[in-house]
Amino acid sequence: MIAIAGGLGAALAWAATTLCSARASRTIGALPTLAWVMLVGLVPAVPAVLAAGGDTPRGSALGWLAASGFGNVAGLGLVYAAVRHGKIGVVAPIASTEGAVAAVVAVVLGEHLSPGVGTTLGVVVVGIVLAAAARGTEGRTPRRSVLLACGPRSRSGSASTRPAA
Repeated sequence: MIAIAGGLGAALAWAATTLCSARASRTIGALPTLAWVMLVGLVPAVPAVLAAGGDTPRGSALGWLAASGFGNVAGLGLVYAAVRHGKIGVVAPIASTEGAVAAVVAVVLGEHLSPGVGTTLGVVVVGIVLAAAARGTEGRTPRRSVLLACGPRSRSGSASTRPAA
């Protein structure tokens, strides 16, 4: 029961943050939304890290922290740009596959999967394909938002341009 409640709580938190960040991205732009999210997250994080204490990261640990931080910021920026230009119902399922992508990377690096995990990853792939194949209101696939949600660099537009209604 605790796992179900935790999963439901995580799903509700994911939905709420996705809807709020989509609205903010469409109103003020992807980069200002990213800046505000980072600032709001930094405020409670700094005292928590200082209170936790521990050793100062050095060497390769510092490099891995920097790489993961850069990846987080870049990924959020791409998702915010994607929801600014596309449908939330297309972008959110693609963006939520980060765990599945991590599992695929682990397999590529030599991790072995159980049949259940392999089947689940297959279902995730089918979901991604279905989300990416969704048609827009004009009968077109929202390619720009799909590409942004998947992560490649692309022009995200300026904060002064507004999305089409």
